[in-house]
Amino acid sequence: MSEIDKKLTKLYDFLEENRKYNHQVQYNYYKAYIGAYSEPIERTLHLLYHVTNTQSQPRIQNVAKFYRKILGQGGSLDSMQEFILTLNPNEEIFNLTTLFKNMTSEDSWGPKTSSLFVKSVYQLHCGSYPKEFEFWQDVPQQLSDENQLYLPVDTVIIELFERITNGAISDFYSINEVITSCSQNGVEVWDDLWFWGYINQKGSGKNRSLEWNLDKYWANQFTDKDPATINEIELLSKQFRSIILGNG
Repeated sequence: MSEIDKKLTKLYDFLEENRKYNHQVQYNYYKAYIGAYSEPIERTLHLLYHVTNTQSQPRIQNVAKFYRKILGQGGSLDSMQEFILTLNPNEEIFNLTTLFKNMTSEDSWGPKTSSLFVKSVYQLHCGSYPKEFEFWQDVPQQLSDENQLYLPVDTVIIELFERITNGAISDFYSINEVITSCSQNGVEVWDDLWFWGYINQKGSGKNRSLEWNLDKYWANQFTDKDPATINEIELLSKQFRSIILGNG
């Protein structure tokens, strides 16, 4: 086993052992953005809009074109199949993989935002979240090679993989290929990497340092502000950084 593989194995084990912290953050996030809506179509639409708005520099004309397309056709948000068919009337397979691929074919959706939406769809229908958060009845329950998730890779995660691999792996598809090969069907666990990476980085762009960032933790509206929980997460963050740096 290579040094990179050893790091990734330790990192995956760390994420799996400490899932409860980011799960609470994600629960708070979903509750805020879709929990207040009683109609499934409203929940779908608000999740789409929120994920769209995570783009740093969205092209408004393309975004508007996308929403005209899906809102101009009745029933497009009634099910995953209808949504996919609205994007691609010729699609014959209806699963998470084709949902991702057809979303990335839209000018307004890149791999990161598409994978973020698809990951949310899977979590809300197949994870440990309240039933009232669901909006589609035809989401496949079992992940497989044909029905897979992609990790939403942004600058936080790219920074971590550049450190883990000494810059050898640092883009959306290469990172997804590596994590899939080392932990089949473990993308949802790897999704917690963003939480730990976000609160353990300071700076921006290429000028990032790997250290505990209490200000980022407090600035995130969905984190648990209980002092005991913060102390636990700060201690675990030290372990997280040691794995990334190869000291753990």
